[in-house]
Amino acid sequence: MSRLCGVLVFAVLLQGCFTPEAGDSCAEERLGAVACSYSGGEILRCDAAAESQAWVLQEDCGERSYCDHDTTTCIAATSGVPSGGGACCKRCGSGSKACGDSCIPSGNTCHKGPGCAC
Repeated sequence: MSRLCGVLVFAVLLQGCFTPEAGDSCAEERLGAVACSYSGGEILRCDAAAESQAWVLQEDCGERSYCDHDTTTCIAATSGVPSGGGACCKRCGSGSKACGDSCIPSGNTCHKGPGCAC
């Protein structure tokens, strides 16, 4: 029973962090809304197709670029390459640096392996 409760709590927490993929429903979004895909390499647009609304590919960021979640634009990976080499999942501001999948103060030592933060 406790495992089921844990799974339900996790599912509720993830609802606010949903990142779409092409083909997913966007019925709760306004038509024309844009978002970065889960992989971070594409910009998706909410579009009406047939009888339902779904996320469709608007722009493929291509190699050595990623979709910035704050501005929903493709950014060249030369400025802030994720430490894991893939898409950037968290952008570190001034006074901080990437450490795995998160940011830490720039004066601290990172004890995690490569991740998606940049």
